[in-house]
Amino acid sequence: MKNKTVLLLLLAIPIIALGTGSAMLYRVTYALAFLSLLGYLWSRFNITGLNVDVRQGTTNVQVGQWLEEIVVVQNKSWLPKFLLEVHHKTNIPGHHNRRLVHLLPHQSITWTTRTLCQQRGLFSFGAINVAAQDPFGLFSSQTSLRKPEPILIYPATIELADFMLPSGKILGEGYHQGRTDRSSPEAAGVREYVFGDSFGHIHWRSTARTGKLMVKDFDREPAGPSGEVWLLLDMQESVQSGDGAESTAEYGVTIAASLARKYMDTNRAVGLVAWGDKQYKLNAQRGEQQWARIFETLALVQSQGKASLSDVISSTQEFIGPNAIAIVITPASKGLLISPFTLLSERGIRPLAILLDTSSFGGQDDSSATLNWLTSAGVETYVVKKGEEIERTLDSRLRGWAGKFRGSLVVRR
Repeated sequence: MKNKTVLLLLLAIPIIALGTGSAMLYRVTYALAFLSLLGYLWSRFNITGLNVDVRQGTTNVQVGQWLEEIVVVQNKSWLPKFLLEVHHKTNIPGHHNRRLVHLLPHQSITWTTRTLCQQRGLFSFGAINVAAQDPFGLFSSQTSLRKPEPILIYPATIELADFMLPSGKILGEGYHQGRTDRSSPEAAGVREYVFGDSFGHIHWRSTARTGKLMVKDFDREPAGPSGEVWLLLDMQESVQSGDGAESTAEYGVTIAASLARKYMDTNRAVGLVAWGDKQYKLNAQRGEQQWARIFETLALVQSQGKASLSDVISSTQEFIGPNAIAIVITPASKGLLISPFTLLSERGIRPLAILLDTSSFGGQDDSSATLNWLTSAGVETYVVKKGEEIERTLDSRLRGWAGKFRGSLVVRR
């Protein structure tokens, strides 16, 4: 639109010159016409002969981490390129990457930018728009040089080294955990190294990630917590509270991702059920591919589910084997939890509840009644409130529940 307006104004000058017969105006007209043509050609040729590449400098990026992008702009032409505005277009929240560059013939320029990831999900990445103006600012031209690519930002995770699962074949039989020279076949978790730990128990993957020397934490009971770990994430829309990052849904996703990483790091078989915008169900497995499937699901799932937790468990309980441990992450109240936990108990599945206190997120329900019912029924229960440090809230040592409940699940209505 700007280019058309300028051209119309320039065409009007010769008409005025013909009407007045002024030689000076003729010369001004020719000069303006020449400069205008030069400016137009400048803006057009400036966006030709360019090659642009965008590379992701970090992989498996999570919320709270920095996404690095490396942008390379190359001038393949024998003409210099001046006043080029390179804009990396993306819908990642908080992203800004716009730069003015000048390139000599066959020169390339590279720069790296960092964006703090604030939101999980699927975004577009890598589309480049290049714009050029003539030195007089009369004409501008632009072109798109690269198509967008998808990029997945995974949810944040927290080190839950001191979160422990109940062990034993029956819920509430108690457990013993700590440093031991004789380990069970599978580790119950990882923790920071203390003097006297065996170097053979060092968990190098966690050590590399945290920058601290981490060791596998084994259960002392002969049987050990060898069952599958299932994460049952309640994404029913009607029970959620809060907004954005400070919502029960986002807290739940973060907790589920943290627990998945914790137990997959120690080679436990982990499954996931999360019925939100879609019905996600991942059978319990081990390995890197399972890690990718779980984290992709948790990056995409939205709290738009219509099915209640009871309906979800009724539809999926047959896939959860006996002696498995089901960690239920939910903001639901007592009345909505009696049936789900009864179903789990009847199948010999050991449930553990992580309640998201909706009242702290601006909701109406108080978690006190739900907590009292669950603990009286023998269900190990944690309550997470908005603004609290999740790693402390889910620290089994601080709760002091080890061996507190010693009966099987008895439902009291």
